[in-house]
Amino acid sequence: MVIILLYRELYRGDIRGAYLFYGYETLLLDNTLEYIIKKHTKKDFRSFNLSFLDGENLTENDLISSCETLPVFAEKEWW
Repeated sequence: MVIILLYRELYRGDIRGAYLFYGYETLLLDNTLEYIIKKHTKKDFRSFNLSFLDGENLTENDLISSCETLPVFAEKEWW
């Protein structure tokens, strides 16, 4: 996905499904993730509704568990 289209969707709040971010542009990745977290999660509930998964150490059970976890005081859970 072109980054400008992604930012347009995020700005409008048009979040769809899951996004996979990868690549060598770490500054761009970090800025995009920070924008999503600040704009679409409530600060007080981030410890409940936000998960970071490390692809190198991710197990199938960890992924399934994260997907099945329900959000706390929020419409969506972010991982």
